[in-house]
Amino acid sequence: MERIQHASLVCASCLKECDHEVTYAGRLVAAFKCSNCGTQVNIQVADDYFPDVGRRLASKPRRMMRRFRKHPLGYTLSLPRAVATKPREVLGEVRLAIASRQPTEHEGASSAPVDRSIESPAPPGCEQ
Repeated sequence: MERIQHASLVCASCLKECDHEVTYAGRLVAAFKCSNCGTQVNIQVADDYFPDVGRRLASKPRRMMRRFRKHPLGYTLSLPRAVATKPREVLGEVRLAIASRQPTEHEGASSAPVDRSIESPAPPGCEQ
């Protein structure tokens, strides 16, 4: 399942610094949405997500053992819930990564990659 967090960012559309909803697929930012104007930017993460998930799966046994050694009782008690919920979380991440490959209404299937880097200083008129 994707993870959603909030951050104060400068919106490229309304040029104001305001709260944005940032959506993660695993450890990668997949989208962010401006709370002021509603503009949403989806980032194509599929090409980076699938190798990342492979590394996470390969390192899982080592991370599980480390956690078990540090907190054996807590780890043992949390295991049933984790076994029940983790597949659904990963499926949500995979769906988000696959959806990021689909062109949006504003992008054509053959559109060039968009530079989504954040430049400094902030554009004129932005709140500091």
